[in-house]
Amino acid sequence: MALPEAVLELFRGWTLDGLLEMGFSQETLNLYEVGYDHWLKAWTYPMRDQDGRLVGIYRRMPNGDPKYLPYGVRDFPEGLVHPDYAFHKSQHLYGLHLELQRTRDVRGPVVLVEGQKACMWTRQHLGYRVLVVADLGTSLGQRQAELLGWLGRMVLVLYDNQPRAQRQAQSAAEQLRSRGVLAKAIHTYAADVPQPDDLTPEQLEETIPWDS
Repeated sequence: MALPEAVLELFRGWTLDGLLEMGFSQETLNLYEVGYDHWLKAWTYPMRDQDGRLVGIYRRMPNGDPKYLPYGVRDFPEGLVHPDYAFHKSQHLYGLHLELQRTRDVRGPVVLVEGQKACMWTRQHLGYRVLVVADLGTSLGQRQAELLGWLGRMVLVLYDNQPRAQRQAQSAAEQLRSRGVLAKAIHTYAADVPQPDDLTPEQLEETIPWDS
């Protein structure tokens, strides 16, 4: 079930200075329709399905705690969202609708990351040669794996630089290979870098192999 586009108006017109200071360009923030929840003091990340329909909205506090949380019916003004609305994160890949528009123009692999910021950061700096999508947690659902298979490209799994996430990256790559998708997990970035969006553009270039 899709959300009405009108809900996005709740999160427009507020400052995104914190994300700009991190190095995200205004163009990237506009592309992903990032907003701000003035009441909860959180950044908002709309989630669209492969056809571009608004199916969910995530929020995250500027300090990163708690992690990404999806909005439910009770988080919107009464009557704005259908009472039966529910978001199922395992059915979608963040940014997929944008990448489907570029498949003829980009010849490189698909980079699968965890979380919205990592997706935006990687797309901002490597989007000229790879497609970038994100799952919404380090557990790849069957539907997400199916969507990746439809892209018909090698998938490079670049999750956070923590033992649990690295194990999940390997598991995701194995799951994709079991479906006939060429896939491998990337474990090459420095131990003191927590996640992909902490990499400098130069480090990010070095992390994704050119010959994939």
